[in-house]
Order: sequence, then structure tokens, then C-alpha cells
Amino acid sequence: MKKMLIENRELPLLLSSKLREMIAEKGMKPGDRMPSEGELVEMFGVGRSTVREAVKLLLADNVVEIHRGRGTYLTEAPGVKKDPLGLGFSNQNKLLQNLLESRLLIEPQIARLAALRATGENLSRLSRAIGEMDAAEKQKAKDFPSRDVEFHMAVAECTQNDVLYRILPLICDSIREGYLETMNVPGSNRKAIESHIRIFEAIRSGNPDDAMKQMRLHILQAMDDAKIVIGGMKK
Repeated sequence: MKKMLIENRELPLLLSSKLREMIAEKGMKPGDRMPSEGELVEMFGVGRSTVREAVKLLLADNVVEIHRGRGTYLTEAPGVKKDPLGLGFSNQNKLLQNLLESRLLIEPQIARLAALRATGENLSRLSRAIGEMDAAEKQKAKDFPSRDVEFHMAVAECTQNDVLYRILPLICDSIREGYLETMNVPGSNRKAIESHIRIFEAIRSGNPDDAMKQMRLHILQAMDDAKIVIGGMKK
């Protein structure tokens, strides 16, 4: 009886692992709908309670999210929990500086790799991201920072490196944090868009050195707007 109870407790964990494998094998992407509870019961030959518990485990790990009345979907960053680095407990006075410094060390290299590997589909996404950012700036929309983040995520996607794509959201919080610091700086949003255009052109031209240079200048401009000076990282 004790062994059976242990096995029953392990079933949801085993099923959650199987579901992760299914997501990877099918190449499912953020926003894709998961099979329904009934479909999962039939696919894996388990009870509904096991399916529910397994889905709860995926929810806890930010793999899926539930939309009431619509179903269960993959999250925008499957498996990446909110604040996995515990930045909420770090020195908040230096958080923006630390985030921007991290981006300055990482993103220029991401842009360089993007210029070497970007596909036509990647370039289309980059172009759309700039267009959405431009529209948000003209409309003075509150979601401007989100459009900004989308561009940087699209650059990371160009690398065809899933690890880099998953790492970037951890430091992209600096875009939202920085926006709060620079929202009253005249022309800061327009400068960001113009920088994005230059980064895009370098990636589209397949020029890795220029892509790296333009991304570096872009982040340094963000630091300048936020009045952040980091020794040894001059333009």
C-alpha cells in the first residue's frame, strides 16, 4: 500500500516530464495551445486528477498558462520563472546600472551572431517589431517598452541559439526600468527607434561587426539618457 501511494504521487511528476518532452518534440512555440485535459488522458492513459496535477507543475514552472474558457497555452518564455535571479532582492539603487552593464557585455555579441545567422523570417519579424515600436511612439502608447523588448528578443531569435533567446529576458527588464528613468527625456524613444533601424540594417546586410557596433552604441545611448556612467565602457 505504501509503495502504491508513492507511485501515485510520482505519476504527476512523470507526466509533467512527458509533457515537456512532447512540447520539445512537436516544436511547440509560445502561444500554442496544449491538448485538452481529455486528450491528455487518452494520450497518456492516466486519470484526470493526474493530468491536473501535472499541469499544475507546469504552471508553477511557467511552462504553461491557463486562459479561462479557452484552454492551456505555452507561455511567452516557457520554463523561465519570474525573477529567477532574485533581482527583486538585489540593491535596487544599482539595479538599472547592473542590468545595462550586463546587456552591454552580452547583447553586442548577440547582434553579431544575429547578422551571421538571420533568416528571411527573422528579418521580417525585426521589421515588424520596429514598425510596432514606431506606431507606439507616435501614439504615445504605454506599451512602448514592451515593443522595445520585442525587438531585442527578435534579435536574439536571429542567432538560432535557444539558450541566448532564453537568457535575454533576464536582463531585458532594464528596458522597462530604463523607460521609467528616461520617459521624460526629450527624444529618447525616437533615438531608440533610430538605433534599432541601424541595428536591423546591419543584421540584414549580414555585417556582424557593424551589428555589434550599433548594438553597443544603442545601449550606451540608453545609459547616457538614464545618466548612468560605467567606467571603462566608453563609446
